[in-house]
Amino acid sequence: MSVTADESVQNGTMELNPDSLWVVEDGVTVQRSGLTLRQLFAVLSEEYHHKGRSWHDPGFRAIIVYRFGVWANSLDRSTSLTNLRARFLSLIYLFGHRYVRNHYGIEVHRESVIGRGAEFVHQHGIQVFKHTVIGDRSRIMHDVTLGNAGRGGGRAEAAILGSDVLVGAGTKIMGRVRIGDGARIGPNVVIYTDIPPGATVVASSPRIIYAPETKSKKAKAAEQAVQDS
Repeated sequence: MSVTADESVQNGTMELNPDSLWVVEDGVTVQRSGLTLRQLFAVLSEEYHHKGRSWHDPGFRAIIVYRFGVWANSLDRSTSLTNLRARFLSLIYLFGHRYVRNHYGIEVHRESVIGRGAEFVHQHGIQVFKHTVIGDRSRIMHDVTLGNAGRGGGRAEAAILGSDVLVGAGTKIMGRVRIGDGARIGPNVVIYTDIPPGATVVASSPRIIYAPETKSKKAKAAEQAVQDS
């Protein structure tokens, strides 16, 4: 008899089928709640292979700490024993979270939503505030802030990134901003408004400011050129 992906998670007959470990919620593929420890290892193994089997990659370590934290937060707490276990595992997550934040400069809260295959390409200066949504296969470079607008800091203030979004180095995305699927954001862009799917966003060109004496010489040269013509 065939079973669905949902049933396979419950009865264990297809525990390590990758697709049975994920569920789509609001357009983002996230790990299922209540996974067994073996199933969690399968999720982490998928992340490991996605990052080219590089255990030492800072972005990979940030992701596995996040996945572990989400799993620990979803565990049953109905009895004193299960509650104690969940609290102990959450403490392990807290240590891992602080290590990744302090050592690699990647701060990601487990209250955020990170889709399947999303990755932090580089390290340092990455801040992902609570309730931020990062879609499937999106890529985040270094020195990126995905934050709230500085008001309540709740879910209604967090940024939402679609699938296959590329966020360049130095980008700041603030407030309840929606970045459409496949959008590409160049380096050092500050975003406060929604970006449509497939769009490319770049910062304005640098403006050259001359020193007073340099500007004077340039003006004189321009005047001379006009006279000569």
